[in-house]
Amino acid sequence: MIAGGAWQRNPYKGRPERPWIRVRILHPARPPLDIDLIADTGSPCALIVDPLILRSYKLKDGPRANSNLGTLDGGVLHVAIPELVFEATLPSFGGSNAVETARRSSSEFAGIAGLTLLRMMQYGGNGHSFWLTNPQSEAPVIFS
Repeated sequence: MIAGGAWQRNPYKGRPERPWIRVRILHPARPPLDIDLIADTGSPCALIVDPLILRSYKLKDGPRANSNLGTLDGGVLHVAIPELVFEATLPSFGGSNAVETARRSSSEFAGIAGLTLLRMMQYGGNGHSFWLTNPQSEAPVIFS
């Protein structure tokens, strides 16, 4: 069991219920944007968001990619999870099909957070909620 440090704990949301995280997208010329994303360990992409979010918040262009969810537009986003003292500039994608798929579960989802982002922290879940912690922000105390 891990104790201490900062956590983001989110009860599963949607139908069917999905694990999710909240991230803040930052851009020097725009107000911060907090969005909820399905936590998808099967996605190799750090983030797949609404193409409008990518166009509005990207710091620079990135390569396009083909996926099982269609063509994804590439870009670089600066992402923060303030309560975890986490910030990173990440290659990201915009994809309408990915967002539509996520919103079938809950209209509150703005896309997908994939394994590239999740592996930068510790994550897990149980029958009720999904959690993230950043061991770099405060060293967790591990006990059994």
